[in-house]
Amino acid sequence: MKLAASAVLLVGALAGEEPTFKILATGSFGEPLNSCRVESFRSIPGPNVESRDYADHFVSLTGRGVPAGNYDAFVRCKEGRLYSAVAVRSTSAIAVISRNERAILGERGMQTLVVRMESPPAADAHWWARLVGLYNQENYVAEFSPATGVATFDAPDPGTYLVTVLSTGGYECVAEVDLFEGTRQWGLRRSNCTFTFDRYAHLVSAADSADHRNGAWFKRMQRDREKLFDELDAASRKK
Repeated sequence: MKLAASAVLLVGALAGEEPTFKILATGSFGEPLNSCRVESFRSIPGPNVESRDYADHFVSLTGRGVPAGNYDAFVRCKEGRLYSAVAVRSTSAIAVISRNERAILGERGMQTLVVRMESPPAADAHWWARLVGLYNQENYVAEFSPATGVATFDAPDPGTYLVTVLSTGGYECVAEVDLFEGTRQWGLRRSNCTFTFDRYAHLVSAADSADHRNGAWFKRMQRDREKLFDELDAASRKK
């Protein structure tokens, strides 16, 4: 069984309300998940701390009376099962758990994403790129080679990322990008901070954000994923 896992972002306290701990379940692209409930919320044992499951303290995704501590959280939604390690620092806080959209979990490390500048950068400064997941909390960093102008990442998990290119000489370029696990080749024109992408990545526009990724590109990627899952299911049945 595939478990969807991500880190958790603690957003902060909700002033003036009864102390609660609320979980927000999303997809890797920020889309809401449906019919979610806490399946298990078990404290991680430590010095003077016994393991206990606090799932019965939750109604839907809202918990009451959950003490501060570290937990393994399992959430069941219509779209699948999510897992995350959760650190409860306040009894009035929100945790965001996102679903891992990677189709083939074993792919990480075997494939790469290459970002190539139109020409090598100046040798008197260091250049690097960072991909920060807005919902899945993933974080990837790679340095551009001064000889080739290429930065190489391990294949990132699918999701929405804030992509930044920086240099010690003061250069800054920022873009919001949706990507799926098939993405392998990007280009970057430094002069005007313009990216080019293969078919598995897409520059996020205001319209994309407004309609919850219901644009043509995102729908095409979802159809490709459904086809891949069908092929994997058919292959598993033949074994």
